[in-house]
Amino acid sequence: MIVQLKDWQQKDFYRLGVHGGFDLSFLYDASSNLLDFYGNPVEATSIASTDAGIILGANYCITKHLQVVARYNRSLVKFYKSPDVNTGGMLNYQWSLRLEYLF
Repeated sequence: MIVQLKDWQQKDFYRLGVHGGFDLSFLYDASSNLLDFYGNPVEATSIASTDAGIILGANYCITKHLQVVARYNRSLVKFYKSPDVNTGGMLNYQWSLRLEYLF
């Protein structure tokens, strides 16, 4: 679920927008080439099959049909957790910068 606020109206479109929300995702297949703290391979079953996270972003419309979007996604739960790894687990996060065409 994403909520978006728009501002700076130009005739029939908005120039600026910010958005945020929550996501829920499911992993349907996994493989691993990770090694644990002792150099042993990590089983793919140690990787979580569900993830919940937050989304934050902003967009700028160059024209009515062309926009630039920056977005940050971050997990709220660790997708990999093992007592054999000295980091305490791994979180998924991502920055993206996109150029989108709107029909």
